[in-house]
Amino acid sequence: MASTEKLETRAVIKFCQQQGGTRSKTLKESAATHGKHAVSRTVFFYWHKWFTEGTTSINDKKGRGRKKKVTPTLVTLVAISVKNDKLLTVKPLETKFDVSNGTMQTILMRGFK
Repeated sequence: MASTEKLETRAVIKFCQQQGGTRSKTLKESAATHGKHAVSRTVFFYWHKWFTEGTTSINDKKGRGRKKKVTPTLVTLVAISVKNDKLLTVKPLETKFDVSNGTMQTILMRGFK
């Protein structure tokens, strides 16, 4: 689902919730309107609850999504560490730089340019 569709759906849910629409009734109306592009029941109920609890914004909460961990500084620090100790394995590097296995694998597979 595209970002604009998500915002439109959230706006409709928010409007219906503010008008006193029940979750089930609003879900049926949304499904009829959006057809096969409707959000899942679980996601719909999550958003409905979100607005019932007082959230006013239809935008995502700040801090959601993946954090960008691979920075030029991190790549340089990993390169220096590997250059100083050629026997280093991935696990100690993950621990040293507090990154996931996937992030460290990405850094090592890209190389140090």
